Amino acid sequence: MFDCMMPKEGGRFFRDINRYRVVIAPEDAMTNEDPLSIWLTLAEITALKSIPGVFTNEFRSLLSLFVRFL
Repeated sequence: MFDCMMPKEGGRFFRDINRYRVVIAPEDAMTNEDPLSIWLTLAEITALKSIPGVFTNEFRSLLSLFVRFL
C-alpha cells in the first residue's frame, strides 16, 4: 500500500534512514521473522499514538495519511 525511506530528523543524523511500510494483511500473516521489523495492527497504533515518544515525527507524518482509519 505504501513504502518509503526517510532520513531521521530530516537528515540531521548522517546515513540514518528508516524504512516505513504500510501493508494490508490478514492478522495471521504477521510474523516477527525479521528482528528489525515491527508489525502493528490499526488497533495497536491507535492505542500507542497518544503516548509521547513512542513514534518518531516521520512515522507520525506517515500516519497522517491514514487518519480516517485510526
